[in-house]
Amino acid sequence: MKKFNISSKMFKLRYLCKYHLQLCAVLSQLLRNKEALQHGMMASFYGQELILNTSDLCHGYIDKLQHEKNQQKQQHASLAKPPGEDPALANPNSDEDEPIVIGK
Repeated sequence: MKKFNISSKMFKLRYLCKYHLQLCAVLSQLLRNKEALQHGMMASFYGQELILNTSDLCHGYIDKLQHEKNQQKQQHASLAKPPGEDPALANPNSDEDEPIVIGK
């Protein structure tokens, strides 16, 4: 449900940004520069909000992937360890804190 809300919010922000930017362009052509400036500033605000929301969404997704990766490593370590051995001690050079790189 949360993804749908974020998606709807981002769609609305994108629409508002385009709307105000296009209105700014039309008003500027009509030499109504004060009004054009106001709409240009609104477009800028909505564009900035869109970028911030997109960034938050990406960071949340990367955090989720990192958490899943760490869980998988823990599961593999617990399956591979001899009985009575601590999985953290079994592999001291573990790259558990290694960040996920997308697009590599």
